Amino acid sequence: MTRRSFFARNPSALIFIGSLAVFTLAITLMSEAYGPGLMSTSFVKTLGKTLCLCLVALAMDLIWGYAGILSLGHMAFFALGGYMIGMWLMYARTEEIVVTALAQGGLPATPEEIQQGIATQIFGVVGSSDLPAIWAF
Repeated sequence: MTRRSFFARNPSALIFIGSLAVFTLAITLMSEAYGPGLMSTSFVKTLGKTLCLCLVALAMDLIWGYAGILSLGHMAFFALGGYMIGMWLMYARTEEIVVTALAQGGLPATPEEIQQGIATQIFGVVGSSDLPAIWAF
């Protein structure tokens, strides 16, 4: 039995890698650093971060879907997400945000409504941390 290479068995993978290389080269040549500046440096950075997060999403799909387990790395991403939301709620002017949202909706803002809105935001952060545990069982 002869073993064929991966690319011989999957020619679409070679096409995908080639198109990804052409896309990367085109983005690099159109950026402000190397080319005429058709794309800003911040857009190229954002595109790079997005592609890195796509790789993370593929890793999560592989580990969750095929292995059926949650790795420690994925729990770290969940923890970082919860931590970032908590920091945003702590340092953001939460009362002003709730008052602005109520004002844009045309609803009268009372102190009780503001406290309920803040409690709902906090419960959303705390309650969302239980979702992976619920899905795991």
